[in-house]
Amino acid sequence: MIDMFLGKYGFLSNFAPSHIIYGGLDWPTAEHLFQGCKTVDPEIRRKVAKAESPAKAKRMGRQVELRTNWEEIKEQIMYRTVWLKFVQNEGRAALLIQTGDQTIVEGNTWHDNIWGQCLCQSCREQHIEGRNLLGKILMKVRDALRRADDASYIHANLTLNDYQCQATQTSIYPDVGYNHKYPTLGLCGESGEVAEKVKKIDRDHFGQINDEITKDIKKELGGVLWYLSQTAREFGLSLGEIAQYNLDQLNSRAERGKLHGDGDDR
Repeated sequence: MIDMFLGKYGFLSNFAPSHIIYGGLDWPTAEHLFQGCKTVDPEIRRKVAKAESPAKAKRMGRQVELRTNWEEIKEQIMYRTVWLKFVQNEGRAALLIQTGDQTIVEGNTWHDNIWGQCLCQSCREQHIEGRNLLGKILMKVRDALRRADDASYIHANLTLNDYQCQATQTSIYPDVGYNHKYPTLGLCGESGEVAEKVKKIDRDHFGQINDEITKDIKKELGGVLWYLSQTAREFGLSLGEIAQYNLDQLNSRAERGKLHGDGDDR
């Protein structure tokens, strides 16, 4: 078990120097980025990114006006922050993978039993069990990095959330993470490209589908998936939870005999 982010495991800490590029800004540590994501004010984000230390960035984060849905999305933001830290800093991913299957606990002495587990005498005597959210996220990222390192596994076992995490690394549009319009409009555009390809099947190929057409449709649907993934991310949603929510809706409608008809709430 890894129960303290010290010494050779210091790289696990959000305070560890980590050059991260996100939202058009350079963030010197994961802590800077996480704290900056608490607000949607671009000027405050820039100030947090330039904080002289992760401790200062943390103090600044405690003073900002939180985005309205912060409590709902903060774990997803932390996951994204940790993922970016390990994929954008050479050698970091390998270090995390090398921790093997060890349980990772963000042990601390400052009474943080949300993101970690406080090991102070008082918390131990009260038998307070920390949620260790950061440790759990690190282990999830470790698993995702392992899969990303295994091309054969990805081909056979790629999940929607795996795809979303990896697709995120190619996002270069303005104000990534704070710009829901760009990917939404892109989604509309790519969907139109699919419709255009399908239209031409009747016009140019008499309704016959061949391998070349299938390849073109696959390419365009890939664009749709990318923009769908980024649109979901801008709203703090994972593709996995969207898919599960939709399946739950469909199963409910089937059980109630409501698959036919109109309206999202049927």
